Amino acid sequence: MIVTGPFMIPNQLIPRKDDMGNLFHVYFSKETIRNIARKFIADQNANNTDINHNDVVVNENTLLESWMIDDPEMDKSKSLGFNLPESTWMVSYKINNKETWKKIKDGDLRGFSVTGNFIEKILS
Repeated sequence: MIVTGPFMIPNQLIPRKDDMGNLFHVYFSKETIRNIARKFIADQNANNTDINHNDVVVNENTLLESWMIDDPEMDKSKSLGFNLPESTWMVSYKINNKETWKKIKDGDLRGFSVTGNFIEKILS
């Protein structure tokens, strides 16, 4: 019951909606992702998880691995079938909740990402 994949991918546009329902995109630079990864571990958030950012945080799942892709061609992620850019933050989690694992196996949960409060900068 282990899942592995990208936690954050640099410069990937992530769709969001403002309070009025207008679509906009956010993204994170390579440097920002590296800083978030360091802070995530330092602040002992490794085992804090929720589902679809629902703010019901549990620590029943276990972070097994966390790494940054430094060389996309030689990285472990490549051998796992991923083709991701430098500075992608990869993780592996042991899922210890059988209901969550069933949702993953059924395809109801298909990825994961970091939850956080971030300062937004508007780029024109």
